[in-house]
Amino acid sequence: MQTTRVAIAAPQSTTVNQHETMSNQAKAQRAPISASAGVTPPRARILVADDDPEMQALLQLMLKWDGFEVLEAPNSEEMLERTLDSDPALILLDVMLPGVDGFEVLRRLKSDPRTCAVPVIFVSARSDQQARRQGLALGAADYLEKPISLRSLISSVRAAIQRRAVTELFNSALSRA
Repeated sequence: MQTTRVAIAAPQSTTVNQHETMSNQAKAQRAPISASAGVTPPRARILVADDDPEMQALLQLMLKWDGFEVLEAPNSEEMLERTLDSDPALILLDVMLPGVDGFEVLRRLKSDPRTCAVPVIFVSARSDQQARRQGLALGAADYLEKPISLRSLISSVRAAIQRRAVTELFNSALSRA
Protein backbone atom coordinates (compact mmCIF):
# COMPACT_ATOMS: atom_id res chain seq x y z
CA MET A 1 0.00 0.00 0.00
CA GLN A 2 1.29 3.44 -0.90
CA THR A 3 1.52 6.01 1.91
CA THR A 4 0.23 9.49 1.22
CA ARG A 5 1.64 12.40 3.18
CA VAL A 6 0.27 15.92 3.17
CA ALA A 7 2.02 18.95 4.62
CA ILE A 8 0.33 22.28 5.07
CA ALA A 9 2.48 25.31 5.81
CA ALA A 10 1.25 28.69 7.03
CA PRO A 11 3.06 31.97 6.39
CA GLN A 12 5.72 32.67 9.04
CA SER A 13 5.12 36.32 9.87
CA THR A 14 1.58 37.58 9.46
CA THR A 15 -0.37 40.05 11.48
CA VAL A 16 -3.98 39.43 12.48
CA ASN A 17 -5.23 41.80 9.76
CA GLN A 18 -3.03 40.17 7.14
CA HIS A 19 -4.29 36.77 8.25
CA GLU A 20 -7.94 37.90 8.00
CA THR A 21 -7.33 39.35 4.53
CA MET A 22 -5.60 36.16 3.40
CA SER A 23 -8.41 34.09 4.91
CA ASN A 24 -11.07 36.13 3.10
CA GLN A 25 -9.12 35.86 -0.17
CA ALA A 26 -8.82 32.09 0.27
CA LYS A 27 -12.57 31.79 0.89
CA ALA A 28 -13.32 33.82 -2.22
CA GLN A 29 -10.94 31.69 -4.29
CA ARG A 30 -12.47 28.43 -3.15
CA ALA A 31 -16.11 29.50 -3.38
CA PRO A 32 -17.74 27.09 -5.78
CA ILE A 33 -17.93 28.52 -9.30
CA SER A 34 -21.46 27.24 -9.66
CA ALA A 35 -22.57 29.06 -6.51
CA SER A 36 -21.44 32.40 -7.90
CA ALA A 37 -23.22 31.65 -11.17
CA GLY A 38 -26.38 30.63 -9.33
CA VAL A 39 -26.57 27.36 -11.24
CA THR A 40 -25.96 24.64 -8.63
CA PRO A 41 -26.16 24.48 -4.84
CA PRO A 42 -23.07 25.77 -3.01
CA ARG A 43 -22.57 22.50 -1.08
CA ALA A 44 -22.67 19.89 -3.78
CA ARG A 45 -22.50 16.27 -2.63
CA ILE A 46 -19.54 14.26 -3.95
CA LEU A 47 -19.33 10.46 -3.67
CA VAL A 48 -15.77 9.15 -3.44
CA ALA A 49 -15.17 5.48 -4.28
CA ASP A 50 -11.65 4.34 -3.44
CA ASP A 51 -10.53 1.24 -1.56
CA ASP A 52 -7.45 2.97 -0.08
CA PRO A 53 -8.47 4.57 3.26
CA GLU A 54 -5.60 7.08 3.08
CA MET A 55 -6.64 8.22 -0.39
CA GLN A 56 -10.28 8.40 0.76
CA ALA A 57 -9.21 10.63 3.65
CA LEU A 58 -7.05 12.84 1.43
CA LEU A 59 -9.77 13.31 -1.19
CA GLN A 60 -12.32 13.99 1.53
CA LEU A 61 -10.06 16.62 3.10
CA MET A 62 -9.46 18.33 -0.24
CA LEU A 63 -13.15 18.39 -1.17
CA LYS A 64 -14.38 19.51 2.26
CA TRP A 65 -11.80 22.28 2.26
CA ASP A 66 -13.47 23.59 -0.88
CA GLY A 67 -16.94 23.39 0.66
CA PHE A 68 -18.25 20.11 -0.73
CA GLU A 69 -20.20 17.50 1.19
CA VAL A 70 -18.41 14.16 0.88
CA LEU A 71 -19.75 10.61 1.01
CA GLU A 72 -17.46 7.59 0.85
CA ALA A 73 -17.66 4.07 -0.53
CA PRO A 74 -14.78 1.57 -0.20
CA ASN A 75 -15.92 -0.69 -3.05
CA SER A 76 -17.97 -0.69 -6.25
CA GLU A 77 -21.08 -2.40 -4.88
CA GLU A 78 -21.42 0.06 -1.99
CA MET A 79 -20.75 2.94 -4.38
CA LEU A 80 -23.58 1.85 -6.68
CA GLU A 81 -25.98 1.60 -3.71
CA ARG A 82 -24.94 4.99 -2.31
CA THR A 83 -25.36 6.59 -5.72
CA LEU A 84 -29.01 5.57 -5.81
CA ASP A 85 -29.60 6.50 -2.15
CA SER A 86 -27.82 9.86 -2.03
CA ASP A 87 -28.12 11.41 -5.52
CA PRO A 88 -24.57 12.82 -5.65
CA ALA A 89 -23.71 15.79 -7.85
CA LEU A 90 -20.54 13.96 -8.91
CA ILE A 91 -18.63 10.71 -8.34
CA LEU A 92 -14.87 10.35 -7.93
CA LEU A 93 -14.07 6.78 -8.91
CA ASP A 94 -10.92 4.70 -8.65
CA VAL A 95 -10.31 2.41 -11.62
CA MET A 96 -8.82 -0.39 -9.52
CA LEU A 97 -11.54 -1.31 -7.04
CA PRO A 98 -11.95 -4.77 -5.53
CA GLY A 99 -14.57 -6.87 -7.30
CA VAL A 100 -15.99 -4.87 -10.19
CA ASP A 101 -13.47 -2.40 -11.62
CA GLY A 102 -14.19 1.28 -12.18
CA PHE A 103 -14.72 0.89 -15.92
CA GLU A 104 -17.53 -1.62 -15.41
CA VAL A 105 -19.02 0.59 -12.67
CA LEU A 106 -19.09 3.51 -15.12
CA ARG A 107 -20.78 1.32 -17.76
CA ARG A 108 -23.48 0.44 -15.22
CA LEU A 109 -23.97 4.06 -14.16
CA LYS A 110 -24.27 5.31 -17.74
CA SER A 111 -26.74 2.56 -18.69
CA ASP A 112 -29.10 3.32 -15.77
CA PRO A 113 -31.53 6.23 -16.40
CA ARG A 114 -31.40 7.11 -12.68
CA THR A 115 -27.63 7.66 -12.71
CA CYS A 116 -26.63 8.35 -16.32
CA ALA A 117 -26.46 12.13 -15.80
CA VAL A 118 -24.13 11.96 -12.78
CA PRO A 119 -20.64 13.04 -13.89
CA VAL A 120 -17.85 10.62 -13.01
CA ILE A 121 -14.20 11.56 -12.68
CA PHE A 122 -11.67 8.76 -12.52
CA VAL A 123 -8.91 9.22 -9.95
CA SER A 124 -6.44 6.42 -10.53
CA ALA A 125 -2.89 5.23 -10.10
CA ARG A 126 -3.12 3.82 -13.63
CA SER A 127 -1.30 6.36 -15.72
CA ASP A 128 -1.28 4.59 -19.08
CA GLN A 129 -2.95 6.32 -22.02
CA GLN A 130 -5.06 3.26 -22.82
CA ALA A 131 -6.79 3.44 -19.41
CA ARG A 132 -7.33 7.18 -19.82
CA ARG A 133 -8.81 6.77 -23.31
CA GLN A 134 -11.03 3.92 -22.15
CA GLY A 135 -12.38 5.94 -19.21
CA LEU A 136 -13.14 8.98 -21.34
CA ALA A 137 -14.66 6.85 -24.11
CA LEU A 138 -17.03 5.29 -21.56
CA GLY A 139 -18.27 8.76 -20.61
CA ALA A 140 -16.06 9.90 -17.73
CA ALA A 141 -15.95 13.68 -17.29
CA ASP A 142 -12.20 13.50 -16.62
CA TYR A 143 -9.36 11.12 -15.77
CA LEU A 144 -6.95 12.30 -13.08
CA GLU A 145 -3.77 10.42 -12.19
CA LYS A 146 -2.54 9.88 -8.64
CA PRO A 147 -0.83 11.61 -6.99
CA ILE A 148 -3.32 14.36 -7.51
CA SER A 149 -2.96 18.07 -6.82
CA LEU A 150 -5.60 20.05 -4.98
CA ARG A 151 -5.84 22.53 -7.85
CA SER A 152 -6.43 19.92 -10.57
CA LEU A 153 -8.96 18.02 -8.44
CA ILE A 154 -11.04 21.06 -7.51
CA SER A 155 -10.85 22.49 -11.02
CA SER A 156 -12.04 19.25 -12.58
CA VAL A 157 -14.80 18.74 -10.00
CA ARG A 158 -16.11 22.28 -10.37
CA ALA A 159 -16.07 22.09 -14.17
CA ALA A 160 -17.95 18.77 -14.25
CA ILE A 161 -20.60 19.98 -11.79
CA GLN A 162 -20.97 23.23 -13.75
CA ARG A 163 -21.42 21.32 -17.04
CA ARG A 164 -24.06 19.10 -15.43
CA ALA A 165 -25.94 22.11 -14.05
CA VAL A 166 -25.88 23.92 -17.39
CA THR A 167 -27.04 20.78 -19.22
CA GLU A 168 -29.92 20.31 -16.77
CA LEU A 169 -30.86 23.98 -17.10
CA PHE A 170 -30.79 23.72 -20.90
CA ASN A 171 -32.85 20.50 -20.90
CA SER A 172 -35.37 22.08 -18.54
CA ALA A 173 -35.73 25.10 -20.84
CA LEU A 174 -36.17 22.83 -23.86
CA SER A 175 -38.89 20.82 -22.16
CA ARG A 176 -40.81 24.03 -21.36
CA ALA A 177 -40.50 25.33 -24.93
